[in-house]
Amino acid sequence: MNDSMRAMMCAAALALTWTAAPSTATAQDLPNDEVKVSPLEAGGPIVRRKLLYRSTRLEVMPFFGGTVTDTFTQNLFVGANAGFHLTNEVSIGLTGGFGIAHPKTSLRESAELVLRDPGDISYSKIDWLVDLEGQWVPIFGKFTVMDGLILNYDIHLIGGVGFVAQSAISAVEDQDAANTSLGQGTVAGVAGAGIRLFVGDMFAITYDVRDYVFSRAEVSSGSEDLRVANNVMMSLGVSIFLPGQVKVSR
Repeated sequence: MNDSMRAMMCAAALALTWTAAPSTATAQDLPNDEVKVSPLEAGGPIVRRKLLYRSTRLEVMPFFGGTVTDTFTQNLFVGANAGFHLTNEVSIGLTGGFGIAHPKTSLRESAELVLRDPGDISYSKIDWLVDLEGQWVPIFGKFTVMDGLILNYDIHLIGGVGFVAQSAISAVEDQDAANTSLGQGTVAGVAGAGIRLFVGDMFAITYDVRDYVFSRAEVSSGSEDLRVANNVMMSLGVSIFLPGQVKVSR
């Protein structure tokens, strides 16, 4: 290697050393309060100042609902739900509903038109129900309506155990049911899901779907055939959250 080549290599090495040294010294000389550390590196939450619409709040919700899987007699309810949100994602509560109307389905009306003696047929209806349930909120967020109004929402899952009270009715109005054994109370498993749409810090519109699973016979012509059935109830209500002020995460 000639002398000119050695000189060029030494110059290049000196240039690299000169450009790297100032940046290293500058990073080491920064005060501690000026060094930028991400929340993830510091072990803190990624999202700060998050609105906790549910955390440690009491929710009271009056609702109107009805069953949608009945074969012969539909059940319409008014009721209420009261639950306490232990965290922003988990809550426990109590739901109760009272049957206010039991209209006939189209299948029942068609069948009764061809019955020779409708008085021999009895149906079951749900008088009231109550359940102890837990809720889990796996999805929540917000969206913008018309580039101005911001609405928060959540999607929640429901699970619990309840009790359903039934009674027997006759196919003929104002006549006692021929088979009163249809009117029995029973324990039911409860599973479902719902969505809340918050319209303020204190109020939300809530739509829930609950499936009450229990053994029942909807119709009897002298002897009933009990079967495990899915009795799906849909409800729409207004949730009221107390206290009225929303908590904010750190």
